[in-house]
Amino acid sequence: QQQEEEKSNDNTSVAAAEVNNDDNVCWIHIGDDLANDVGGSYNSGAMPIWVDLNDEDYTVTTIEERKKLQPTWSTASQEELDKRAKLNQESKAYISATVHTLM
Repeated sequence: QQQEEEKSNDNTSVAAAEVNNDDNVCWIHIGDDLANDVGGSYNSGAMPIWVDLNDEDYTVTTIEERKKLQPTWSTASQEELDKRAKLNQESKAYISATVHTLM
């Protein structure tokens, strides 16, 4: 399994390098997760756009509110939660644009 993950990471790196070497290509990733979508796409060479929907317009919770809530079914340790909070904070520096509404 580790070899498969390494191969996948190598393919992502190659794809990102090819995109970054072509001035005619713009790779955009849109997602609602700071660490995975914003940080991950930035580190892969994409331009990240963060979707942080306003609660007034939608029934979903915002990322900021979700960070405060721990689902009863979660098995994440406090160490994992702290690491995730740090990754979320660091990823904010990579946001190219933010979407607050789909209307």
